[in-house]
Amino acid sequence: MDMETTKGSPMTSKPCQPPPLNPPNLTSKDLLRQFWADAYGKEVQSAATYSYLWLADQFGHICIGIVVCFLATSVSGLVMVLLHVSPRLHYYTGVWPGLIITVAAVSYWEWSAYQTSVQQATGTFPLDEKLLRDNAIVAALYMSLGALIGFAFHATSLLWGFGISIVAAVIAIALAPRWLRQIAENEGLTPQMRMLEEGVPATF
Repeated sequence: MDMETTKGSPMTSKPCQPPPLNPPNLTSKDLLRQFWADAYGKEVQSAATYSYLWLADQFGHICIGIVVCFLATSVSGLVMVLLHVSPRLHYYTGVWPGLIITVAAVSYWEWSAYQTSVQQATGTFPLDEKLLRDNAIVAALYMSLGALIGFAFHATSLLWGFGISIVAAVIAIALAPRWLRQIAENEGLTPQMRMLEEGVPATF
């Protein structure tokens, strides 16, 4: 901080004001390059970036959706057999209830987590409720996409299963750029982002 003194008055201090720094204007090419760096290059010798953590988080959400869908489908199939809705338990028995239950369950989970985070906020720091809500929504969406992939695994037709998986993958990829760009812009004050803004190869 800057120190100032005047004759006959005690020393006072002024807080330092950081210089204004603007986040870089990232293009789709920059995001694609960063995705490749995160997907291919993050090994033990490389530090994890914020974008890598986000991608890993969403891959985890997809896997959770797949696992929960398998469990929900298996339980639904057993219940359908016990209730004589289905004569026998097949691999695909209970696939529709399993998908619906999984989507409803993960959506409720994320809604509950969002509500809890809002209630636990102390007010010491400002809470960005919109960003928190959007994060909960995107987490529920990726878990639902995982449920859709789990649903595809149970498809009786290989063509249908492959087609559904492709649709889920396309949606997952289409959702990513907005969030990766937001991460990059929020981290615009970091040295890595300043390097990228100046044209120096760096990952964020």
